[in-house]
Amino acid sequence: MKVPDVTKSATLELVATPDLKNVRELRIQLGGNVSGHGMIWGDNIKTQRFSGGFNIRITKPWTQTNCVLHYQPDGVTSGGIGVRYRFVGDQK
Repeated sequence: MKVPDVTKSATLELVATPDLKNVRELRIQLGGNVSGHGMIWGDNIKTQRFSGGFNIRITKPWTQTNCVLHYQPDGVTSGGIGVRYRFVGDQK
């Protein structure tokens, strides 16, 4: 998943696969390069600030099957941000 346009605010919804039950953890990896500064935060996710090239890893205890992340640029004129995530639980 990618932030569609790094020069504009965005909301991303992370969703567990339908075959997962008893979610217990969420793992998120954000990476990329932006000209300017940005920040990302979400449901029970502490605000992460970044600029230039970056790689952020977040691991949290989690019980829901989705998570909403918000991205806010500050003076970003170009770049790209990729988001990888995994909900950890049991298979149905």
